[in-house]
Amino acid sequence: MIDLKHRKIIGISVLGTMLEFYDFTLYAIFISTFSQYFFPETSQIASLLAAFGAFAAGFIMRPVGGILFGYLGDKHGRRNALSLSILLMGIPCLIMGLLPSYASAGIISPILLFLCRMIQGLSSGGEFTGAAIFALEHVEKKSPGLAGSLVSVSGGVGALCAIGASYLVTFSGQTEAWRIPFIIGGLISLVGVWLRRRLEETPVFSALQKNLLPKNAKAYFKTLSRHKLSLLITVLIGALDGTLLYMLIAFLKIYMEVFLGVATSKASLMATLGLIFYLVATPLLGMLYDRLGENHSFIPTMSGLFILGSFVSFALLQFGFLILGTFVFALMCGGISASEHPYMQKLFPPAIRYLGVSLGFNLGTAVLGGTAPMLLIYFINWSQSLWIPSFYISVISLMLLGTTRLLKRL
Repeated sequence: MIDLKHRKIIGISVLGTMLEFYDFTLYAIFISTFSQYFFPETSQIASLLAAFGAFAAGFIMRPVGGILFGYLGDKHGRRNALSLSILLMGIPCLIMGLLPSYASAGIISPILLFLCRMIQGLSSGGEFTGAAIFALEHVEKKSPGLAGSLVSVSGGVGALCAIGASYLVTFSGQTEAWRIPFIIGGLISLVGVWLRRRLEETPVFSALQKNLLPKNAKAYFKTLSRHKLSLLITVLIGALDGTLLYMLIAFLKIYMEVFLGVATSKASLMATLGLIFYLVATPLLGMLYDRLGENHSFIPTMSGLFILGSFVSFALLQFGFLILGTFVFALMCGGISASEHPYMQKLFPPAIRYLGVSLGFNLGTAVLGGTAPMLLIYFINWSQSLWIPSFYISVISLMLLGTTRLLKRL
C-alpha cells in the first residue's frame, strides 16, 4: 500500500497533469471564442481553422518538449524539470486570459497566442511522463500500477474541472468571463511550483548522481540509440494512449451524433459518462496490475484484448447499446492508462529514463494520437465504413503486441 508520505508526493505530482488537461480542454471548449477574439477573418470557417492551428501548435511542440525536459530531468533532476514544466504550462495560461483582442492590439494578439500554445506544448512534452517518473521512482515497488494510474486519471479530473468552469462562464452571461478560468489556471500553477520545490528528489536520481552519468550530450544521446526497440515500443504506447483518450474525449460524441444519428444531448451525456467510467476504471485496473505482479505481461495482454474490444465497442454503439459500448471503450482507455507508466519506465536505465519515456511517448501521441479524431472523421467519410475506428485501434495494438513480444525474446 501507499503510505502517507508517498500519497503527498503523488498528490503534488499529479497537479501539473491536472493543469495540462484543464488547459487543453478549456482551449477546446472556448475555441470559437478564440476564433472571434484573435482571428477575425471574413469567413467563420477560416477563423475556426486559424484557432485550431494554434491548438495544433501545442501538439507539434510535444516531442521537442520531450527531448528538452528529458535532458533536464536526467541531468539536473526530476524535481527541477517538473517545477519548470508546470511553470511553463501555467504562465502562458495566465497570459492567454489577459491577452487583448485583435481589435485592440492587432496582429500581436494572435502571435502571442500562438507562442503561448507552443510553450505549453513544449511543457506538456515533459509534464505527464515526468510526473509519472517522479511518482514511481519514489514509490518504487509499492503499488506502481496504482500510482501510475492516479497520474493518468488526473488528466481526466482536469478535463472535468475545465468543463465545470465552462458551465459557470456560460451561466454568468458576461462576454469577458471566459478569461477567468485561464487566469485561475495560471495562478494555480504558481502554487504548484512552490509545492513541487518543497518535495525531495527521487531516490533513484539521488543514487544516480553518485555514479557516472553520460559525460556530454553526444554520449547521452548515443546511450539512447542503444535502446531503439524500447523507444519504438514507447512511441506505440503513446500512440495507443493518445488515440484511445482523444477518441473518448473528442471523437465518440461526434461519431454518435454525425454518423449514428444520436441526438446531441444524448451524445454529450455518453461522452460525460465515458469520462466518468474511465476515472473509476483506471485506478481499479492499476490495483489489478499490482496484484498480478510485475512479471506478468500486462501491456501485451491489453494490446491483444484491444483488438477484440475495439470491434465489440463499436458494434455495441452501432446497434444502439450506447452506454455499454461507451463502457467497453472506457475500459480500454483504463487498461492502457493503468499499466503504461510502470511498463515504460522499465524499458530504459535511470540515466536516460526521462528522455526515453518523454520523447517516445510524446512522439506517438503527437503523430498518431492527437491526429486520430481528424483522420478518423476523414476516412469514415471517404470509405463510408463505420468500422474505421476499430481498424485504426487494431493496427496500433497489433504493432504494440508484436514489438513487446519481440523485446521479450531478446
